[in-house]
Amino acid sequence: MNVLIIDDDTMVRSLLEELLRREGHRTVTSHDGPSGLAKFQTTEIDLVLVDVTIGFKMDGCDVARRIKQLTMNDHRFVPIVLLTAMSDDIRLADCLDQGGDDLIMKPFNRNLLEAKLRAWERIIDRFEMQRIELQQSREPQPESTAGLLSSEELAALRSRS
Repeated sequence: MNVLIIDDDTMVRSLLEELLRREGHRTVTSHDGPSGLAKFQTTEIDLVLVDVTIGFKMDGCDVARRIKQLTMNDHRFVPIVLLTAMSDDIRLADCLDQGGDDLIMKPFNRNLLEAKLRAWERIIDRFEMQRIELQQSREPQPESTAGLLSSEELAALRSRS
């Protein structure tokens, strides 16, 4: 998986990057919301890990909301896992409502983090399979045109493309 890590704490970013790479994931990192969004838009990302309190201009909840808006336009599902040490349930619920898909509390447990990433990978794979199946089901099948068009009409259509 290609994972975008957005956290203003250098140590946390480095630790997450190391853990993810050991598990076979590719990582892209950012220290704040605006640069994280820019990297999201220029890199193929499968999952985002974002700190809730990454900055004053744009926090993790803002990042989650903006990424969900971007992915709605191209019909992609990119899970956003919020990283936090906050205990404010109302604020965390608001972040989930804005686009976050999961929470991992800091300091995070390595085993739980790895298990959650595997679970999200399974969900992403399933979603992608369903998206491909739906796309294929909408494509006209060659045999479905048999009997509807004459061979001359089919040849004319093929020559146009």
